[in-house]
Amino acid sequence: IVYSAFDAEGTWMLREELQEMLEEMPWYKGYNLWEYYYMHMRKFAEVLTDMERRGIRVDAKDYLAGIEVQARIDRKGHVETFRNWAYGQTGIDGLAINPASSNQLGTFLFGGARNTKTKEKTEITRVFKTLREEIPDEAMELYKQRDSAEREVSINDGTGERQPDEFDSMKATQLKALCKEYGLKVAGNKADLQERLRGHFLSVGQDQNDSEQDDFESMTVAELKGVCATRGLPTSGTKKVLLDRIRQDVSFALELLSASAEGSIDGYRSISQALEEVAANDGGTLQEILSEIKAKSEEEPKWVDVSITSLGMEPTKFTAGGAPSCTADVLRGLAGDPFAVPPQYGTAYNFFGGGERGHEACVALYSLTAIGSIDTMIANFLTSLQYLADHDSRVHGSINLNTETGRLSSRRPNLQNQPALEKDKYQIRKAFQASPGNNLIVADYGQLELRLLASMTDCTSMIEAFEAG
Repeated sequence: IVYSAFDAEGTWMLREELQEMLEEMPWYKGYNLWEYYYMHMRKFAEVLTDMERRGIRVDAKDYLAGIEVQARIDRKGHVETFRNWAYGQTGIDGLAINPASSNQLGTFLFGGARNTKTKEKTEITRVFKTLREEIPDEAMELYKQRDSAEREVSINDGTGERQPDEFDSMKATQLKALCKEYGLKVAGNKADLQERLRGHFLSVGQDQNDSEQDDFESMTVAELKGVCATRGLPTSGTKKVLLDRIRQDVSFALELLSASAEGSIDGYRSISQALEEVAANDGGTLQEILSEIKAKSEEEPKWVDVSITSLGMEPTKFTAGGAPSCTADVLRGLAGDPFAVPPQYGTAYNFFGGGERGHEACVALYSLTAIGSIDTMIANFLTSLQYLADHDSRVHGSINLNTETGRLSSRRPNLQNQPALEKDKYQIRKAFQASPGNNLIVADYGQLELRLLASMTDCTSMIEAFEAG
């Protein structure tokens, strides 16, 4: 309340100071600028505040909402046109390109071009981490098919390299829990634990099984010494020492078995099969871990790596940092207007060798320019007008007098920046309507500034010229 009181008092004091200043500024015939303001500008200010208060009616609920739906349908069609063409140029990653990302487009179109500031060449191939929701389902399905095919090739290519298995997806705590449950040595790093467990489960059905650990536990000291002698191990020590010695030797043997089976397709598959069989029979910790791994493997990733390779086109414009620019005018220069009669192709036509390939490239890049135009239309006009319309479907722009040029400006919404008639593809201007029983008059006051100047200075020659037309 105190702040508001000071603010109001300060505003009044400022108004008084301005009046004194205007009273000291002569106008004409003995009048000063304060009198000019009082006779003319005060009424003009009242008109502006009336305009703000009353606003202007827009058909937001029906007309603008319908236009937005159509604009989004058109945008989807243009995105599909561009991505399908990009897919034909670079493969699956072309389907995942974000047409609104200048970085991705810069790499796709102009990768390999030299930065004008650093003199270094930009990347020809670049990997972009992209949110899953930005990737079309079609691309995700193709990614999965590609990864599956690559795994099959890797398994069957005879390289002898072990393929990832369930143990690679386990945490160290989970690996230790399994080792403890199956009587294996718990010490060691993650890789040691994995190899130990692989060897254990590879040994299932090969004259070794889980009960062997129980057999050792039930043996007498004399029997344990016999096992040690058979395995070439020292025979001295207590029962606990003998048990630890035998189990360490078993773990080592299992690791050797795992290492020797790494290049075997049958060995690799037997691990998964053995895990499933043991989990089905025993349940317990293994079943819980495998269920968790399966659930995670079925989840879609939050991020997807999209690898974009350049087409190698020549940039015509650069950013302030020296990188190739992908602004709307650059894209229009590449695309031209392939739908004009006759077609007015851009520079991409010759780059792709003309003919059908050149035409398809210009059509795809034309769709790219259309996406940007539609995005601007939706953000600046369609959604903002709908959001700002009140319960009477009227928008109330805020008018500003304090501009550098002396002209009026408006914001929330900017009613002076509606689409030009020749660019108003969706006829947004038709949304502005008069209330029932009224007419909306559109007029343009020619040479307004000069007329105001003639009025303020009472310049006879200027006034006569305007009156004469």
